[in-house]
Amino acid sequence: MEVAIGTYSLPVLLTVLLGIIYHVIPSIPDKHKALIAIAAGIVIGLVAMFYNEVAINAKVVIDYVLLGLMTGAAAIGLYEGQRAVMKPRE
Repeated sequence: MEVAIGTYSLPVLLTVLLGIIYHVIPSIPDKHKALIAIAAGIVIGLVAMFYNEVAINAKVVIDYVLLGLMTGAAAIGLYEGQRAVMKPRE
């Protein structure tokens, strides 16, 4: 199952949203960025659930929340990987 709002998939929306959040508020500590990404993924997943007008039941809510959570966690993994590559070893 792919989570999408219109023609935009969850990873694309999450990437854009996190880019905006992290550049508008640059003082966010690195330790909070993971929680923000996971929370944003869950929120976008829930918004997609309502946008796609699926029959809401416990299974559907859990599926969309978990997909959002996993997308947020994957975004953090990619963010940390990019930081590790861009930052030379000391």
